[in-house]
Amino acid sequence: MKTLDTLLSWFGNHWPGKYFVSRFVAGEEMEDALKVAKVLNEQGFEAIVNFLGEEVKERSQVQENARIYLDLLKKIHFGKLKARVSIKPSQLGLKIDPRIYWHQMVSIGRDAYIYQIPLEIDMETEDTVVETINETVGLAEYYPGLNLRQAMAMNFKESFTHLYNLTAAGVKVRLCKGAYSSKYSEKKVAERYFSAASYLFRQKANPDFATHDLRLLEKIFRLRNEYPAACGFQFLLGLRKKTWKELATRGERVGIYAPFGTNWLPYAKRRWKYLLKKLPSIILGN
Repeated sequence: MKTLDTLLSWFGNHWPGKYFVSRFVAGEEMEDALKVAKVLNEQGFEAIVNFLGEEVKERSQVQENARIYLDLLKKIHFGKLKARVSIKPSQLGLKIDPRIYWHQMVSIGRDAYIYQIPLEIDMETEDTVVETINETVGLAEYYPGLNLRQAMAMNFKESFTHLYNLTAAGVKVRLCKGAYSSKYSEKKVAERYFSAASYLFRQKANPDFATHDLRLLEKIFRLRNEYPAACGFQFLLGLRKKTWKELATRGERVGIYAPFGTNWLPYAKRRWKYLLKKLPSIILGN
C-alpha cells in the first residue's frame, strides 16, 4: 500500500496527474482556497472550505489542525466571504479519543458561532459514525443557534436511524451517497438516498443534497414539487460545472467544495476512483 501511495503521490505531482488533482483541490495553501472562494462567490456560489487531512494519530498534529481551522474562520470572516467550513472528525482527534475531538470542536464551534460562519461535519468510515453523530448533536446543544450541518452518508447500515436523530436534534443534513466502502450496491445506495431525501423534504429540514448523479437530481426536483421546501445542492470543485451554473441561474442554493492542503492523497484517491467510474458522462459530457 505504501508503494502504491508513493506512486500515486508522484503521479499527482506530475502531468497529467497534477491536472486531475487540481480539478478537486483549490491548492496547497489556505490563501489558494480563499482565492477560489472569492471567485466562486463572484459567480454566485457559496464555498465550502476544508483543510485536507484525516486519520491523525498525534495530539500535537490535532492541535495544529485546530489552529489552522481557527485561522481559517477568522480569515473568512474578515475577508467577508460567503463560505462554510467543513471538518473531518478524524483530523481533529476523534480516533485518538472523542474527548480530544470534543475539546477542539468546542473552540472551533465558538468562533464559528461568533463569526456566524456555517460549520459542516464530514462523515468518514462506518466505525466513526456513531461517535461523530453524538458529538455533532452535543455541539448543537452546547451552542444553540450555531449554523451546523452534518454530512450523512446513505451507504451505512444505520444511516436512517442517525438521520432521524439528527433532525430530531435540529441539526441540518448534507445528504450524500458516501465515498467510503459499503456492503450496499450502487443501486441500493441510490434508493436509500432517495428515501432519505423524501423524509427530509417532508420534515422541511432544509437539507443540502451532495450528488453528481443527474438522474438522482431529477428525482429530487420532482420530489420537491410534491413536497415544496427549502434545500440546497453541493458539488465537488471541478465536477458538473455546467450543472452548477444551471442551478444557480434558476436561483438554487449551490455550494462548491474547495479543499486545500498538502495532504491531498487520500482525498484524491477517492475522487480518482469516482472519475474512473463516471469518466464518459462527467469529463466528456459535463
